Amino acid sequence: MDEILAFKKLQRRQRDAAELLWQDGRLRAELTDEQADKLLTWGVDYATRQLNRTIDMPDGDAETFADELLSRLRRVLRRTARLAGMGQMGEKTAVLHTQLHSLSGEWQALTGNELDGGEQLLAQIQLFPAQTFDILMAAISLEQEEE
Repeated sequence: MDEILAFKKLQRRQRDAAELLWQDGRLRAELTDEQADKLLTWGVDYATRQLNRTIDMPDGDAETFADELLSRLRRVLRRTARLAGMGQMGEKTAVLHTQLHSLSGEWQALTGNELDGGEQLLAQIQLFPAQTFDILMAAISLEQEEE
């Protein structure tokens, strides 16, 4: 019976996380609907997998873990959306570099790992500004697979 209750609590945390992400308009602000859906789907999948760790945690610890995870994840998603919007608009190199550096810091806070290829990502964004969103999604998706 305790396993069923633990599973139901896990499902509730995962559902709450998904709702929080999908309802955050700031995560969509600088993206097309298609891009926002892709980014949010990625974010919900990431949160769902990470929240699986909470199934055996005491309630207080699980809620703290979920709150910290979602706070960090939302910062990564907002940075990704902001950088994608700036790159697609052909923003200046210094601004893009600063935003990419910020995204890298947020990524490290979320995952504990550095976002690889910072200078290469910047060069790709500058060469293919219309593809900025796809370049960023490829980078964070690749990093996620390596966890």
